[in-house]
Amino acid sequence: MTRDELGSYPADPEGSSASDVSTPTDTSVSPDATASAELAVDAPKRRAPAVVLIAVGVVAVFALGLGAWFFERATLPVPVPALVSLTPDAASRLLIGARLREGRATYRVTKDFPAGRIIGQSPAPYTNVAQGSPVNIAVAISPRQAIVPDVVGAVSSDAQAALEYELFVPTVLYAYSPSMHSGEVIEQLPRAGDTASTGSADVIVVSLGPGTPGVVVPQMVGETFVQASREASNTRLFASPRAVTATGTPDGVVVDQAPSAGLTVPVGSNVWVSVADSRAGK
Repeated sequence: MTRDELGSYPADPEGSSASDVSTPTDTSVSPDATASAELAVDAPKRRAPAVVLIAVGVVAVFALGLGAWFFERATLPVPVPALVSLTPDAASRLLIGARLREGRATYRVTKDFPAGRIIGQSPAPYTNVAQGSPVNIAVAISPRQAIVPDVVGAVSSDAQAALEYELFVPTVLYAYSPSMHSGEVIEQLPRAGDTASTGSADVIVVSLGPGTPGVVVPQMVGETFVQASREASNTRLFASPRAVTATGTPDGVVVDQAPSAGLTVPVGSNVWVSVADSRAGK
């Protein structure tokens, strides 16, 4: 049969050729390849928890070390700074910086230091103390004239507190008294209502109760201090002078005394005597 006899074949409607015929491809994966792929995927997942644990451990160690450093630093003693000559406000800021705190502030009358400045402190400068400890200060104030409060009949501790409140310096002497309970104030010098300079001594004579053997205080008022001192020595006592202004009285003459004449006191006691001095208070 000739080609003519067979006739011509119809053309491929898609225009396909032998080269367009695809050969089936084998898509199966071997078991070994699958296992390797699974291991490659799971490896980062297994490493992630380990990295997190290591990071947490490092942070914990750092935090513990930092905490220990802060704790040690907070418990170490610190030196007390020098506060003398500073103002209380400046001292307060300095104490905060030194990890300390303000304690009690008292006042001292003085002519030798500027008013408002610190003239004393406790603990002393450069003493090592625990952090947060209080530091007490004494602040200078200028002297002034003030009325002496009445403390006769008060117990000694209350009398001293009342005098200190008015910025006087209480000095305690003792005498026997049948009429005053032990510990009560028998008399005071300067007398209640007198005007005196703050910062000066204010003598209180405190009762020891009913008398026991002692010595009787001699009369010293009207004598010169030299005579009063000699008389005190003869009775086994000591005369302590206190200069006061006394108009119309010659300098050097005793104008008052405590304990008063006639009181019985222990042997060796002091007798404070007010001696006229025209220069007093200047």
